[in-house]
Amino acid sequence: LGLSYIIKEDLNCKDIDLLIEDKYLKEEWQTLQNLMKEMGFKLNNEKEHEFKRDNEIISFAKESILKNNIGMNIQDLEQIRINGIEFKVPSAQQYLIIYKIGMKDKYRKPKLVSDKEKIRKIKEYIKKNKSKDI
Repeated sequence: LGLSYIIKEDLNCKDIDLLIEDKYLKEEWQTLQNLMKEMGFKLNNEKEHEFKRDNEIISFAKESILKNNIGMNIQDLEQIRINGIEFKVPSAQQYLIIYKIGMKDKYRKPKLVSDKEKIRKIKEYIKKNKSKDI
């Protein structure tokens, strides 16, 4: 979803990946599960903190993986506001790094073709917007 926003292209996303404070996947995990259940989501994959409701999938990851696995700080992300909701998104260059590193993750194996296509689209976007402030 965030990538579609950044590169200004509908990627027909079937899921939303959210980075949240680590405490919500540790001490507050049960509270988060209850909140998702109240909204009609069912836990689909506990290891990946993935919830599903009909065809909607939302996955949560610890904010700290950004620093620990990718070498970025949450403060490095751009803060945007859509429909009154504020959140942070990586830049196109940051998404490129994230997807390249993510391709090494065994969990992403089924998404390998999709991820390669996203990497191609990110590179294409960066190339087109090289002289612009992206």
